[in-house]
Amino acid sequence: MTLLKNMFLGVLLGVFPGLLFAQKDSTSYLPQVGGVIRAKFEYNSSIGKSRFEVRNARFQLAGNVSKVFKYKAEVDLSDEGVIKMLDANVQFLPTKHLVFTLGQMKIPFSTDNLRSPGTLNFSNRSFIAKRICKDLRDIGFMVSYVRGGVLPFALHAGVFNGEGINNPEWVSTYSIGARAEVGPWKGISLSGDFYSGKVAGNSSDMFNVGANYRYKHFYVDAEYAQKQNMDTTGVWSSNALFAYVLYEIPIKKGILRNIIPAVRYDFYTADMANGIVQPARITTGLTFGFHKITWADIRLSYEKYMYHNQPDAEDKATIEFIARF
Repeated sequence: MTLLKNMFLGVLLGVFPGLLFAQKDSTSYLPQVGGVIRAKFEYNSSIGKSRFEVRNARFQLAGNVSKVFKYKAEVDLSDEGVIKMLDANVQFLPTKHLVFTLGQMKIPFSTDNLRSPGTLNFSNRSFIAKRICKDLRDIGFMVSYVRGGVLPFALHAGVFNGEGINNPEWVSTYSIGARAEVGPWKGISLSGDFYSGKVAGNSSDMFNVGANYRYKHFYVDAEYAQKQNMDTTGVWSSNALFAYVLYEIPIKKGILRNIIPAVRYDFYTADMANGIVQPARITTGLTFGFHKITWADIRLSYEKYMYHNQPDAEDKATIEFIARF
């Protein structure tokens, strides 16, 4: 932990002199308002029941207060029926490629987990995002270095309280997280992540690797994540994997932007020691994309759950309306 603190201090001392050479300010200071609302109808074919739900009603305010300072605030008025303050942070950009972020944010772990609800390709997130990455949002400090060019890459490293969102507890040790991204290069992007610290009150060590590939209208994405959990009862490990493929069919006439059929396979193992993979799941989706000034989608999907030693009680069909602004 001392080494990480010294690294952050060294970076700060190295970039502050560069601020003496200021350039003419052409930055826009108009606040940017955005968000997404996802409303859906679900039918659980395993139990013969259905429901209407507002899955997300997310609003974001972001902008610049100077050439080198940005802000972001995001709240969800209906995160499965619960109001949550999600992000609230200030970003300091002393150079073109370097960003310091202080406040509440998502911990940099898993590409699928970092996607906003408005950019998901299925009605429900993968098991990696929902189970492995559950509660990976915290208050802390993160350094990011981002480069473009022929081979783009990004590096992120941060320290966090480890107490979860909206919970600024005093701590004696911090949680740490790091992420590396490479690409896209010839359509290929790679990522790797590490996290060590507390998650939902338990000590955890986690790692993740991911890869995706885009060729014209085809897109393939896959990730694997593993999590070691430690509490007063012992130590156990869980893991999850997903892989999906989609094909975008562009529509050049009428109100439709595109039609996207997609299929995903994923699984989750709560305790790797017993060797039982459950549940596994196959998800099929068909998205109809609309756009004018803002973006909107209608998505149809079906999820088939497969358990090793219990009934498949979560099979469901979903109709979802999505509006992004």
